[in-house]
Amino acid sequence: HHLSNAMDLMASGQSVPEPPPMVVKENYKRNPPSLAVSSGQRVTKAEREVSKQKPIKTNKAAPVPCMKMTPPLPPRCEIDNAPNVELPAFCQLVNFPTARYYGNCVMCDESEFAIPKQNKGVCNNCDVAIWVVNPSGMNIKWCKGCKNFRKWIDFGVKGYSSKCERCRMQQATRYANQKNKEGTPHATPISVPHHSAHPAVPINVPIITAAADPVPPAPNANSEHTI
Repeated sequence: HHLSNAMDLMASGQSVPEPPPMVVKENYKRNPPSLAVSSGQRVTKAEREVSKQKPIKTNKAAPVPCMKMTPPLPPRCEIDNAPNVELPAFCQLVNFPTARYYGNCVMCDESEFAIPKQNKGVCNNCDVAIWVVNPSGMNIKWCKGCKNFRKWIDFGVKGYSSKCERCRMQQATRYANQKNKEGTPHATPISVPHHSAHPAVPINVPIITAAADPVPPAPNANSEHTI
């Protein structure tokens, strides 16, 4: 239909109007924060999960105990920024203690992500995040082995591992012990050759008895002795 109208305008000598320019809509979706990864370094799955962190809905009037670390995120914790501060108890670290009763995460107060039973109410989006404790500035992360928060420096070189360094060593020790048990040969009973039993042959053994001394005859009462 548009082609026929353009041909009619050309036949009548009128100019064909140019089509309006195409408007390209920009993508306003939230871009995930980038990680501080050097060139040539491979981004792990755990680091990608950290880059997909959802911000916490908070207000200045009611600050929360922990906030997610803002990007860019380092690959691991190099220095403990709160060496003289002990790790607070779990009940002092949760942001929304009552959110668990409504099926929400105790750290972000959201129901968007699954909450494993062993996570004490922490969803699987918050258990891979790096948290900053207020006001000490301590960096912490959830450990699936301890089932609690641990200092981020306790995760060692694998900063985004699901378990701290101590739990990883314990797991490696258990695995090595299990392998040793499976590789140790069990003691097998020694088989003794069984020979057929021959019928017993009777052996005549002479029985030797000691010769008895002759017994003197008893004296006769009716006999007369001479002197």
